[in-house]
Formats: sequence, C-alpha cells, structure tokens
Amino acid sequence: VRLRVEDEDHQSGLYSNVDVRAWPLFLDLWDPADGYADRSADEKHLLRCRGLHAPSIYAQIRVQLCSKGDRYERWEGLQQAAKLVSSLHQAEHLEEFQIRELFNDKEFDLGQRRQLLSEVLRDAPRSLVREVLFHIDEDVEVTDRYDDVELRLIHNLIFDLDEDIRCCPNAFFKLKRDWLAGRRESVVDSEALTPEQICDHLEDPEEVNYEELLRLAVSRYMNLGKRFQAARMLAREASKESKVKETRRNDMQLNYLISIYKEDEGRQDHFGPVEDQCIVMPYGVENVLFVPGEDINSTAAIEVLERELLLEEKPQTIGVWWKWRCFNPRIDTHAKAAILTITWPGGVAVVDLIGLEKAHDDRERRNKEVLGRILEARFLLKVGHLIDTPALRALQLTMVPLRDWGDDRRPSSITSVGPVVDFAMVAAYMKGCAAKDEKSLRRLAFMYLRLDICEAEACSNFERRPMRLSQQHHALVRAWVPAVILRACCAHGLLNEMEVQKLTIQLSGSASDSWEEVMHNKLWFSTKQRQEVAQWPTMREQGIELDQQEFGMEPTEMFIGNIWQEPEELQKLPVPDRLLNWPQYAAETAQHARVAVSPEAQPHAVQAVQTLFDKNVSTAELQALYRAYDNWKPACDMQ
Repeated sequence: VRLRVEDEDHQSGLYSNVDVRAWPLFLDLWDPADGYADRSADEKHLLRCRGLHAPSIYAQIRVQLCSKGDRYERWEGLQQAAKLVSSLHQAEHLEEFQIRELFNDKEFDLGQRRQLLSEVLRDAPRSLVREVLFHIDEDVEVTDRYDDVELRLIHNLIFDLDEDIRCCPNAFFKLKRDWLAGRRESVVDSEALTPEQICDHLEDPEEVNYEELLRLAVSRYMNLGKRFQAARMLAREASKESKVKETRRNDMQLNYLISIYKEDEGRQDHFGPVEDQCIVMPYGVENVLFVPGEDINSTAAIEVLERELLLEEKPQTIGVWWKWRCFNPRIDTHAKAAILTITWPGGVAVVDLIGLEKAHDDRERRNKEVLGRILEARFLLKVGHLIDTPALRALQLTMVPLRDWGDDRRPSSITSVGPVVDFAMVAAYMKGCAAKDEKSLRRLAFMYLRLDICEAEACSNFERRPMRLSQQHHALVRAWVPAVILRACCAHGLLNEMEVQKLTIQLSGSASDSWEEVMHNKLWFSTKQRQEVAQWPTMREQGIELDQQEFGMEPTEMFIGNIWQEPEELQKLPVPDRLLNWPQYAAETAQHARVAVSPEAQPHAVQAVQTLFDKNVSTAELQALYRAYDNWKPACDMQ
C-alpha cells in the first residue's frame, strides 16, 4: 500500500477508485519507512497520514461524502467527513475557506455546525484554528444588541478548542460591551465599579473602541437616571474631545455637572492606600525591587531577585499574588496576568509581566525562567489567598515565553506553583467552615490585624502602562498580608507545624479539573451542618475611626491596634476544632484532587513551614506594619 501511494501518479485512479472512508484501515497495514520502528503508535500514524496526497484526499471527501442532495444524507456525510479529516490529520493541508465552505454551512443549525467544526479543528494547527475563527467572527453583528447565532458559535468553539477570544475582534468587543452595559448583570447596572474605574478600563491606549464603549456607558447611566455618574465620565480629560460629549452639548443640567467635576483635580498618585485608615506597606517606593526595571531588556533586576530567593536555597516563606483582567471567566479563558508581586522578610518585588513580553526573546525567557523557578522552588513556601482555577491559569499562561506558543503548537509544559498555603483554607480550618466562606481578605485583615485593606484599586486596569504607584501598593498588600497573618498565627501558637504541613498543597498541570471545587467548597472543616458563617465587619462597616466617630455611629468597644500584644484579644480569635483530625482529612482530600505535595518535595516543604514559627520575624513584621500605619499621612493631606 505504501509503495502504491508513494509511486502512483496522483492523477490516476488510485484515490478515486477507493472508498475514502477506507483509508484509515489501509494506513493500519502501512509500515512507515525504516528508522521509525521505535516511534510511538501516534507518531507512526501521523507519518502514515503525511504520506497521503492531501489534495486528492480532500477532493474525494468532497465528492463522496459532501455532495448528497438530501439534507439528512448530507448531514450524515459531513459527520463522516469531519471525523475522517480529523483522524487522517488533513486539516493542516486545508485552507480556512475550504473548512468553512464544507463544515460551516448555515443551512445547518448552531449545534450541528459546532459539532462539525470542533471535530475538524480539534488537532489542527493553532494558526489555522484562529484564521477560521477570525473569518467566522466577521459575520458577527457588532451593532446587534442581543447575541446572534454567529456569536454563540464563536463562544462555543472557543470553549471547545481552548482558544483566545482576542483573536476574534468583534466577539471580544461584544464581550466587553456586555461586561460594561449588557442586558444581564453589568458593571454599570450593578455599580460594581465606579465611573472612574470604568474609565480606567476604557481609556486604555490600545482600546480601539473607546468612543463606542464610552457612549454605551453614558447612555446606560442616563437611562437609569444617574446623571452624576455620567457627568463624572464626561468630565475626564480623555472624554474632552469625544463625540459622546458633543452629542450631549444641549443637555444643560449634564453640562453643569460636568463643569463641577472638571474643577476636581483628582487625587495625587502616591505609593500607599487611596483610602484612609488602611494598611500601609512598611516599605517606601525606593525599597521596592521592580522587574524588569526601566530598561525592559535588562536582566539586572531579575538577577537580584534570584540572589535573594534562589541561590542559597534557603528555606523561607514568601507571599505571592498577581493581577489579571478577565471580562467573563467562562469565555475569556486566556486572560494573562499583568503584574506579579512577591514579598519576603526584608524585601518586596513588583514584576511587570506585560513589560517582560515586550523585551527581546532571550531576555523574556531569562526573566520567566527565574520566576518559574521561584514559583516551583520546593524550599520556598508560597502563601496566597483563595487561589482558584482562573487565577492559576492566568499566571501559568503568562509564564510561557511568547516564542514557545508559536503559531501551530501549544506549550509542552506549564509552570507549577508550590508548595502553597492558601490562607483562605487556613482561616476556614480555624473557623470551622469552607475556604470560599473566607474569600474576603479585607475581613480577615480586620479580624487578625484590626486594620482595613484599601480596595480602591482592586478593580482598576492593571494592564495600563505606566502603572500607578497606588496600584503597585495594592498588589503588594494582597501578597504581603496573608503571609503576615499566617506567620503571626503560627508564631503565637494558634496553629502548629503539623496542621500547616497538612494544609500545604501543590498546584500543577496534574491537578484534577475539580480541584478548586473540592478544596474550596466541599472541604468543610466542621461536623455541623453548613450554615451562614458569621463575618467580622470591616472598620468602615462598624463606623470605627481612631480619632473620631464616622457615619454618625457610636464607636464600638472592639479593640483597635496590635492585638498580638494583647493576650486577652488573642483569646477572642477563632481556634481550630482539634477533636477530629481535620488536617489529615484535608491532606487526603488534596491527594484525591491531585494537589498534594509530592513525596520528594515534602522534606523541603516541612523545612519551609518551620520558618513560619519564628516569633522574632513575626514580631518585627507586626511592629513595622503598625509603625507604618501610625506614620502614614492620609491621602487628603497630600493634595
């Protein structure tokens, strides 16, 4: 069979006289050329498929399977054709218009077209998949208020083929439009973001649809009777010359509000919290290690970070967190982290992940190689808060050098993160609930530190460059606070080594698809029935200020300050239920979810956990925290 295929004139009757559906059976009889005996079965099959004459195969598939007149028979033939193209690896030899012509016939409904295209493109080169999606995206009606069939097809294919919606400009625009002011829950309707935060996302220099999105947001605010919010958006400098403002020039009330907001010069950017009475990092901006630094092609900063954390292989605990922008976690599954923050006793670092990808390939690879080693280092215990699947995926996608993605392949390996202690799990263990019940780091900070976390920058656009100093401070606080609280709990006897070791996990590509649901929701640290967990209020919700009353409420009798120096206050903190061996149950659950620390990494993880119990380090951190808070000049005094 092989000799006939290789030697036969392709214009003769070999291909036309053979039922095209029989080729997979013929290939099973075909031995690859000498020298490939040691290849795997899949590699041998691929070699056999590449020996076929692709144009002849395509022609016979079209004639024999896709030319039936009856709609039902044609559907049956297209199903066989899609499976045949996939099994013979012929998609890489086809043009995108050939695939769309055969398998995207609008005579068939959405589900049928999805089935055919998903089957054909399943193992196709990524460049071809993206090209097919791009041309289907051209049929998406961007002016249609509601989702159309082509848009739903794009969403389904992106989910099936694990592709990035950013390769479909129209679908991505409608995704942002729905996030902004869609007919379902949107940030404008729910007021989840302030007008300033919304503008922070819309005014991105790379946003080509700024005018349309601004018009949509302002119109929705006006329809809801929220003129003040619309005026705040139109009063910004970026809106000054927009057509949106020009179309509202006859609205005298709106223009009056715009003139008032224009007089507000806004806040001065500074390295610290935007709101008063919030946690302040005990580091100045001059003490922060910025990676890659002013010169994106320099590796000096990453070498400093490598010396601090890796070269001596010293066991220690570090705090990590990262920020990314995702408009819909079900569809936008290829969102990448924009910033990574790392803290350790005596130092902090801010890594501009977007800046790294603008550097030369070798510089980007060098920076990400060091960062990957830090995240995977067995002797570094990483502490974060409520690390979930979207967060982990965003970081792992960013850690892959751009060159390794290529046009036609996916990365062969991804970065793992571990050993990791998720402080949400620790807090849930101590309180007797599930990790998702402790999803608010702000409440945990108030419970254990009696200080608030500034959330003004939490929903800002971390992809804009240059980043504001207040954004960098917020990201560092998110990385630093869980590690500080965990160290304090360990050093003051609220937790023991065995408990922390059992709650340590390893997040890698081998984790089960349901690991987040198992570890954060089903892992319930109590014998009681699931019920609403009592939450600690924040300072603002209690009306607590250190110097004056707020919101007209009387101050409560709750102690405000460093509770770790007050034995009576420490006794009020939640402690674990040790009647049952919950840590062992958590370790067995992690094993089932395939996120347990590997046996070879366990000794290193144990040594890293032991560093949490150094009371001198914890005391120094807490003293620095409250000293920075006491010395902080409120934002209003900086204006």
